[in-house]
Amino acid sequence: MRRTQQDDHRHVRGVGSGEQRVHQGAPDAASLVLRQDADRPHGNDRFRRDGRPARSDVADGPGVLERRERQLVDDVARLAQLVEQTDLPRDGLRVLRPRESCGVDAPNRLVVVGPVSSNDHWHILARVAALRIAIAVFEDVEELDFAGPWEVLAAWRDLGEGDVEVLLVGESTAPVTCAKGLRVVPDVSWSDLGDVDVLVYPGGVGTRAHVGNATIRARVRALKERGTLMTSVCTGALVYADAGLLDGRPATTYWRAFDELLPLGQEIEPRPDQRFVDDGEIITAAGVSAGIDMALHLVGRLDSPDRAREVRRYIQYDPQPPY
Repeated sequence: MRRTQQDDHRHVRGVGSGEQRVHQGAPDAASLVLRQDADRPHGNDRFRRDGRPARSDVADGPGVLERRERQLVDDVARLAQLVEQTDLPRDGLRVLRPRESCGVDAPNRLVVVGPVSSNDHWHILARVAALRIAIAVFEDVEELDFAGPWEVLAAWRDLGEGDVEVLLVGESTAPVTCAKGLRVVPDVSWSDLGDVDVLVYPGGVGTRAHVGNATIRARVRALKERGTLMTSVCTGALVYADAGLLDGRPATTYWRAFDELLPLGQEIEPRPDQRFVDDGEIITAAGVSAGIDMALHLVGRLDSPDRAREVRRYIQYDPQPPY
């Protein structure tokens, strides 16, 4: 919405991520709305219209919605402080989960609602995205390892009506030169990333420099401990093994990299004949193109098999190699 003299807004931040707009117009109907990623070209303020609840089985621990709800509850106090600056009532704020009804449209994500007019009509005050997915990029990353999952997951974002954010993360936002010479620009740095629900760690010759790196070990361990669903493609599994994430688990990697993978962990069960291995809170994929299969599996797991089939058709993924 454009700012005009007739329609003035004060822009404030402090609840979740994104932009909140405190409307200073009609005195009996002030509203505060949180928009996710307002400046991103794809926009993430589209919702499912079919009313299906989001899957919360991303990991064995708390699911996406449960962790998002904790975040939102923590933010209610800050929301109340913002409310105090307007004519919105402080009492009555509550977290509204998907499929609940409070006289407002409750899309497929968590919201904070509250009465904002004299007749106690309920309005959405804040929204939290259902899913954040980060795909790592770094020097000498294999192109298809990250581009394949990106295509699948971004197609899911665009085809679905849920709220999904897909972004590239790097050590900085400076361009990265990939294994075959492609240059890409990360959306965000690791230091600014914050919590994510899913991490995709691709492979490539660049992963060898990550093995033994104490900072990267601590980073992936911390993400897993916070409930992130950890996924890898190709030799991205080496990074997870080096951090101890694959100990005692079945896993796969690039077909020529098992001799590198197994010594990095303890009792890793090799699965060389599988395109991907889903072990609950960690999913590993085989080499290069297998990341596409793994990403389609993610769509099926986090959304539905029907949605995964829709995405597969959309990207026309029906491999029939000529040789």
